[in-house]
Amino acid sequence: MKNALLIILGVILALISFACTSREVKEKLAVSEEIMMSQPDSALTLIESIDPKQLHTDKDKALYGLLYTMAMDKNHQILSNDSIMDFSVEYFRNNSDKDHLTTALYYQGREKYHNSKITEALLAYLQAIEEAEKNKDPFYIGMACRGISDIYSDSMNGGDELAYAKREYDNLSEAGIQPYINYAKWDLARSYQSNGEYKKVYELTTELVDSANVSQDKFLYVTSQRLRAKAALGEDNAEEARKIYELLCKFT
Repeated sequence: MKNALLIILGVILALISFACTSREVKEKLAVSEEIMMSQPDSALTLIESIDPKQLHTDKDKALYGLLYTMAMDKNHQILSNDSIMDFSVEYFRNNSDKDHLTTALYYQGREKYHNSKITEALLAYLQAIEEAEKNKDPFYIGMACRGISDIYSDSMNGGDELAYAKREYDNLSEAGIQPYINYAKWDLARSYQSNGEYKKVYELTTELVDSANVSQDKFLYVTSQRLRAKAALGEDNAEEARKIYELLCKFT
């Protein structure tokens, strides 16, 4: 009888152990989330070291999906699977996890956008803005507005592109996180370019070139100079455009 009880107890403990994600995996998830903004490459390495089969709860699976997508995106990897975030969004929504839901909706929008599901991407971004406004989170309001501005830029809808680029810049400036502010300013300059407001483009990109030199951001420098050259051409100032392109040739 005693042996039978021990066997039953052993089986129960094994089942409980199997049903719970290990402490090691949970720690990897926690550290990945903590360093995601500052060290996205290290976060991706940690996430990729987790075998999805080691995740035994829906909560851990939802967090894993979110962190994996975030890390891939921040490391400029293509988000080819547009269904990963669907599970995460549904879990966070059903469990009233407001902070994670906002982030998950934004990255669901990113996934859908990368997979050319534009209507679904737009819906996810709009829902992300709604949730971020409830949480008074200017960072994700700005990021979702950035996604929508990109959609309107692709469809050559200059008016809406500019409207959302302004919201993007205002909110990311309020959040106060670089380099997001600089790139929000670049998006705003691009939107003014789409609307033929070349003087504003030139003013913003001049500021961006200075910021790029200070931060040693080569990509920001090159793309800002190209936008400045386009603005110069828009104002029929071919000589200024030539000078900018010559600078770029020397730079590269």
